[in-house]
Amino acid sequence: PYSNFFSQYLNLLYKHSILKGGEKTIYTSFCVVKAGWFGKIGGFDESVPRQYADDLILGWKLYDQTAKFALLKEIEVEHYKKVTFIPSVLYWFFHGYYWGKYSVIYRKRLKTQKLFHRKEGILTVIAMFLFLLITYFGRYNLSFNILIFLCLIMGINFNFLRFIRRETDILFAFKSIWIIIFQHLVYLFSAILGILNGLLTRRKV
Repeated sequence: PYSNFFSQYLNLLYKHSILKGGEKTIYTSFCVVKAGWFGKIGGFDESVPRQYADDLILGWKLYDQTAKFALLKEIEVEHYKKVTFIPSVLYWFFHGYYWGKYSVIYRKRLKTQKLFHRKEGILTVIAMFLFLLITYFGRYNLSFNILIFLCLIMGINFNFLRFIRRETDILFAFKSIWIIIFQHLVYLFSAILGILNGLLTRRKV
């Protein structure tokens, strides 16, 4: 990938997500789908914004039809695209939004749906709100509160941070902590908006 921080971070994010099992869906930049299965589900939904959700929904439709998924861990792909801060935020926002919207519209087997780092994301947001509450009501001093908060975030996202540390260095991992916090907040906000939009529009689809 490009050498700047956000380009490398995005690659690590997806690599870790895929190696831990993905979302029972596919990433169409590096996958193969049997022609019979592709025809059975009607191929891609052309009405879906392709940059954010077309492959996600194709994977969901395959999974709901009991297609089997195989992950070849010896194959690695680098996303050769230069990504900066603002495009990253917009990508996270729209990805979360369309995930929320189309999960309401398309999903049949709701118990199977997963959001990358969903558990970690929810716990990260809870830790953030606890930090703000404790700081607002004046318990302990700010430096101590920040230290405890960072320890909580590192514990919640330990596996991802350990993966980042193994792939890069300690400084990159430390910078990633702040991006993880911000990213989960963006995902939470956008997914809620998407879910609400999906509830309003699913009967029209």
